[in-house]
Amino acid sequence: MAKLTKVSPYRSGAPRFGTKSHDDKWDPSVKEYKLTPEQLKRYLAGTPMEEIMKEEGEEMGRPRVIGYGKYEELLAENEKLKFELTNRAVVEQPVQHSNNEEVEKLQQELKDAHKLVEDLRDEMERAQTLFDEAMTAKGEAEHNNLVIQNQLNRVNDALEEKECLYTDLLKSYNLLDKEIQPLRELAYLKLRQDMGEF
Repeated sequence: MAKLTKVSPYRSGAPRFGTKSHDDKWDPSVKEYKLTPEQLKRYLAGTPMEEIMKEEGEEMGRPRVIGYGKYEELLAENEKLKFELTNRAVVEQPVQHSNNEEVEKLQQELKDAHKLVEDLRDEMERAQTLFDEAMTAKGEAEHNNLVIQNQLNRVNDALEEKECLYTDLLKSYNLLDKEIQPLRELAYLKLRQDMGEF
């Protein structure tokens, strides 16, 4: 019969989540900062956001107001950076090798590497074939060894039976020999008596 489990009164009833309020410690609002490129560089360098805003004389969380002239300067700087980036991408395109000897040398090294890989693959296949053959031979040898072991066990069992039979026969022979000895002596005496020696 199943045994009933006792439940503590503390664990029964509605779930409890506590009565402490966390409103005074956790602020769910999202703070958003607008940084200039200089401020962003300083922030990425590891300067804390509070320190950057204090040095700029701004309150944390308030967006920074800039004039239209500053906006146009930043827009022009942005266009200049885009232009430099485009030119750098064009300049940094891969240069074609004009040295044919170096190209041929690299191609020859590549061919040699491919040949080495093929040789290693062939060697690995040969090794795998030899390993498979060795494992097959090992399995056959283990099977033959098991058969021979079984035959040896049967021969040993038969030998033990023969030894037991020999021991029994030897005991019987010794017993019969002891029993026949008086009969021989009696027959010998009877023979002497019949010949008139007595």
